Amino acid sequence: MANFDIAISDTLIHEGANDSKMGYVNDPKDRGGETIAGIARNFHPNDGIWKLVDYAKKAPNFPNNLRSIPNILDMIKSFYRVNYWNKILGDDIKSQDIANMLLDKAVLEGYSAAIKRAQGIVGVAQNGIMTQELINKLNSL
Repeated sequence: MANFDIAISDTLIHEGANDSKMGYVNDPKDRGGETIAGIARNFHPNDGIWKLVDYAKKAPNFPNNLRSIPNILDMIKSFYRVNYWNKILGDDIKSQDIANMLLDKAVLEGYSAAIKRAQGIVGVAQNGIMTQELINKLNSL
Protein backbone atom coordinates (compact mmCIF):
# COMPACT_ATOMS: atom_id res chain seq x y z
CA MET A 1 0.00 0.00 0.00
CA ALA A 2 1.06 3.59 -0.60
CA ASN A 3 3.02 5.40 2.08
CA PHE A 4 1.83 8.85 3.21
CA ASP A 5 5.32 10.02 4.20
CA ILE A 6 6.61 9.37 0.68
CA ALA A 7 3.62 11.06 -0.96
CA ILE A 8 3.68 14.12 1.27
CA SER A 9 7.40 14.72 0.76
CA ASP A 10 6.82 15.55 -2.92
CA THR A 11 3.80 17.71 -2.13
CA LEU A 12 5.67 19.67 0.53
CA ILE A 13 8.46 20.41 -1.92
CA HIS A 14 5.86 21.82 -4.34
CA GLU A 15 4.37 23.87 -1.50
CA GLY A 16 7.74 25.35 -0.52
CA ALA A 17 8.04 23.69 2.87
CA ASN A 18 11.63 22.73 2.17
CA ASP A 19 12.89 26.33 2.27
CA SER A 20 14.01 28.21 5.37
CA LYS A 21 10.62 29.95 5.62
CA MET A 22 8.59 26.71 5.51
CA GLY A 23 6.86 28.02 2.39
CA TYR A 24 5.50 31.07 4.21
CA VAL A 25 4.11 33.81 1.97
CA ASN A 26 1.69 36.66 2.49
CA ASP A 27 0.72 37.86 -0.97
CA PRO A 28 -2.10 40.43 -0.83
CA LYS A 29 -3.16 39.33 -4.34
CA ASP A 30 -3.66 35.72 -3.18
CA ARG A 31 -7.24 35.08 -2.05
CA GLY A 32 -5.90 32.53 0.43
CA GLY A 33 -4.01 35.32 2.16
CA GLU A 34 -1.26 34.32 4.50
CA THR A 35 0.01 30.85 3.61
CA ILE A 36 2.45 28.36 5.10
CA ALA A 37 3.42 25.21 3.20
CA GLY A 38 0.35 25.68 1.02
CA ILE A 39 -2.07 26.00 3.97
CA ALA A 40 -4.03 29.22 3.46
CA ARG A 41 -5.12 31.11 6.54
CA ASN A 42 -8.25 32.50 4.87
CA PHE A 43 -9.45 28.96 4.12
CA HIS A 44 -8.23 27.28 7.33
CA PRO A 45 -8.24 30.06 9.96
CA ASN A 46 -8.78 27.73 12.90
CA ASP A 47 -5.94 25.34 12.17
CA GLY A 48 -3.47 25.22 15.07
CA ILE A 49 -0.57 26.00 12.75
CA TRP A 50 -1.58 29.67 12.84
CA LYS A 51 -0.89 29.92 16.58
CA LEU A 52 2.67 28.85 15.84
CA VAL A 53 2.99 31.30 12.97
CA ASP A 54 1.64 34.15 15.10
CA TYR A 55 4.10 33.23 17.85
CA ALA A 56 6.98 33.21 15.35
CA LYS A 57 6.01 36.66 14.09
CA LYS A 58 6.84 38.08 17.53
CA ALA A 59 10.34 36.60 17.51
CA PRO A 60 13.37 37.81 15.59
CA ASN A 61 14.10 36.62 12.06
CA PHE A 62 10.51 35.91 10.96
CA PRO A 63 9.71 34.01 8.72
CA ASN A 64 13.10 32.26 8.69
CA ASN A 65 12.53 31.28 12.33
CA LEU A 66 9.57 29.05 11.40
CA ARG A 67 11.79 26.07 10.65
CA SER A 68 13.13 26.13 14.21
CA ILE A 69 9.70 25.65 15.81
CA PRO A 70 9.47 22.13 17.23
CA ASN A 71 6.84 19.93 15.59
CA ILE A 72 5.78 22.51 12.97
CA LEU A 73 6.51 20.08 10.15
CA ASP A 74 4.56 17.36 11.97
CA MET A 75 1.57 19.72 12.25
CA ILE A 76 1.77 20.54 8.55
CA LYS A 77 1.92 16.85 7.65
CA SER A 78 -0.99 16.10 9.96
CA PHE A 79 -3.04 18.81 8.24
CA TYR A 80 -2.41 17.20 4.85
CA ARG A 81 -3.10 13.70 6.15
CA VAL A 82 -6.49 14.66 7.63
CA ASN A 83 -7.67 17.05 4.93
CA TYR A 84 -6.39 15.31 1.81
CA TRP A 85 -4.76 11.87 2.23
CA ASN A 86 -7.60 10.45 4.29
CA LYS A 87 -10.17 11.91 1.87
CA ILE A 88 -8.56 10.13 -1.10
CA LEU A 89 -8.16 6.92 0.97
CA GLY A 90 -4.45 7.01 0.24
CA ASP A 91 -3.71 4.11 2.58
CA ASP A 92 -5.86 1.85 0.38
CA ILE A 93 -4.06 2.66 -2.89
CA LYS A 94 -1.43 0.09 -3.86
CA SER A 95 0.64 2.16 -6.27
CA GLN A 96 2.82 4.78 -4.65
CA ASP A 97 2.96 6.71 -7.94
CA ILE A 98 -0.83 6.85 -8.23
CA ALA A 99 -1.20 7.89 -4.60
CA ASN A 100 1.46 10.59 -5.04
CA MET A 101 -0.30 12.01 -8.10
CA LEU A 102 -3.74 11.87 -6.51
CA LEU A 103 -2.55 13.59 -3.34
CA ASP A 104 -0.80 16.32 -5.30
CA LYS A 105 -3.88 16.92 -7.46
CA ALA A 106 -6.12 16.92 -4.36
CA VAL A 107 -3.97 19.64 -2.79
CA LEU A 108 -3.92 21.71 -5.99
CA GLU A 109 -7.54 21.28 -7.11
CA GLY A 110 -9.42 20.06 -4.05
CA TYR A 111 -9.92 16.41 -3.21
CA SER A 112 -13.32 16.13 -4.87
CA ALA A 113 -12.01 17.47 -8.20
CA ALA A 114 -8.99 15.16 -8.01
CA ILE A 115 -11.23 12.16 -7.31
CA LYS A 116 -13.49 13.12 -10.25
CA ARG A 117 -10.42 13.27 -12.49
CA ALA A 118 -9.35 9.79 -11.36
CA GLN A 119 -12.90 8.48 -11.85
CA GLY A 120 -12.91 9.84 -15.39
CA ILE A 121 -9.57 8.22 -16.18
CA VAL A 122 -10.64 4.76 -15.03
CA GLY A 123 -14.18 5.03 -16.40
CA VAL A 124 -16.43 5.10 -13.34
CA ALA A 125 -19.19 7.57 -12.45
CA GLN A 126 -17.70 10.96 -11.65
CA ASN A 127 -19.21 12.04 -8.33
CA GLY A 128 -16.06 13.20 -6.52
CA ILE A 129 -16.46 10.61 -3.77
CA MET A 130 -13.77 8.01 -3.20
CA THR A 131 -15.45 4.62 -3.48
CA GLN A 132 -14.29 1.05 -3.23
CA GLU A 133 -15.01 0.72 -6.94
CA LEU A 134 -12.52 3.50 -7.69
CA ILE A 135 -9.93 2.02 -5.31
CA ASN A 136 -10.31 -1.36 -7.04
CA LYS A 137 -9.87 0.21 -10.48
CA LEU A 138 -6.82 2.19 -9.36
CA ASN A 139 -5.33 -0.90 -7.76
CA SER A 140 -5.78 -2.89 -10.96
CA LEU A 141 -3.66 -0.46 -12.99
